[in-house]
Amino acid sequence: MTEGTPYVSLQRTFVILLIVYGAAALFALLAGATLVAHVDPFSECILFSHVEGHKLYYGSEAYCETIGYLFLGCIVGAVVMFYITFKHRSQLMGFYQSGQFTKSDQVLTISTK
Repeated sequence: MTEGTPYVSLQRTFVILLIVYGAAALFALLAGATLVAHVDPFSECILFSHVEGHKLYYGSEAYCETIGYLFLGCIVGAVVMFYITFKHRSQLMGFYQSGQFTKSDQVLTISTK
């Protein structure tokens, strides 16, 4: 590589993606579970509530439950992507251990050119 050319190790890229997918699954679980949990006991959705006069009207519970369950559905996508990335990272580590290339070889980096 020439001086000043940015490059990233494939192994590091896979680790970063694993962290991102894990965080996405965690935050989707927190957001979805919170929305679903606050709607279910009394069927009140504060997400689209409004005030008319001196009375508070709650939004439709279907909106909150739909958004909440879509967040929970995002967990499935994050888990699938985590699995695929982990599988590719394992294959890359097997390639390193085969002895054909070392971690410092340029073939295992991503360049901007």
